[in-house]
Amino acid sequence: MRQGLLVAPHSFAVRETDRPIPGPDEVVVAVDTAGICGSDLHIYHGENPVIRPPVVMGHEFSGSIAAAGPGVDAQPGQRVIIYPLVACGKCVYCQAGQPNRCPDMRFVGAIGYDGAFAEYVLAPSAGVMALPDALSFGDGAMIEPVAFATHAAGKIPDVARAGVLVLGAGTIGNLVAQVAKAYGARHVGITDVLDGKLRTARAVGIEATCNSAKEDVEAWVKEQFGPAGPEVTFDCVALATTVKQAVRLTRRGGNVFLVGVPTGELPVPLVELLIGETSLSGVYCYVPGDFHEAIRLVLAGKVHTRPLVSATFGLDEIGEAFAYAVDRKNEAIKVAIRP
Repeated sequence: MRQGLLVAPHSFAVRETDRPIPGPDEVVVAVDTAGICGSDLHIYHGENPVIRPPVVMGHEFSGSIAAAGPGVDAQPGQRVIIYPLVACGKCVYCQAGQPNRCPDMRFVGAIGYDGAFAEYVLAPSAGVMALPDALSFGDGAMIEPVAFATHAAGKIPDVARAGVLVLGAGTIGNLVAQVAKAYGARHVGITDVLDGKLRTARAVGIEATCNSAKEDVEAWVKEQFGPAGPEVTFDCVALATTVKQAVRLTRRGGNVFLVGVPTGELPVPLVELLIGETSLSGVYCYVPGDFHEAIRLVLAGKVHTRPLVSATFGLDEIGEAFAYAVDRKNEAIKVAIRP
């Protein structure tokens, strides 16, 4: 089979290797569609402090069961998505039902398992979830980022009373805004520096948009949310400027959630946090229930994923796919690979 191996930052090799053989509690999935995640881009740039080349990435994917290990109840040909996090099951967090906080987790496409930028991928059978017939394989590959967004938006206190500001209209920012709206937030607004991403946000129902490179963001926020600002802000960019912006714009006593992955240490305006009694916390990963909720929202038509897919490439074009994803002139949101 073929795999797209990142051999060094910005350098891929499509290699021939043996098709994996599943052991107990494992399956092999024939990959149909796999999405490039923002975290994959950090690895691609050599910015991830833990995961470095050589690595086969790809954790947002759909496909069909090709083989199942001994005792695994999975049928060849079954259409599936995979919950990619493999927790230890023993630590205090796993015992509390919080596998997303497990300090010894493995992760398909990052830690312990080769990923889905390949024709076949080995995955834990515990992570297998059926892909409903009403959803295409392309839809299925988007369930993972929707699950992340449901996990994030599920943290909004008293969502029906919350004004929600999202900084960054990429895949996750767009989906967090959509899920917040689906959950009944009283008002949702989103910012970005690229007009194309804001047009996509409006196309999926997020009407309040602001180009923060061209407009006065503070004036826009006051117009949208009132002089006190939104109760909740999600920073899906994680730059020094956006962290400061998130704290400054959020209502006193409100909540700021850091969703984007910073590539280094970020300065935090602690005095403003202190004076405003504002809460700052992170959103890192999901639990299995978030996948089920993501499927529900997409099936119900409350979250729209297809408009977010900007381009699709073959596995032999994986280098071009990543180059396309990082070239800002393309204003790409989600780039997919079909092995």
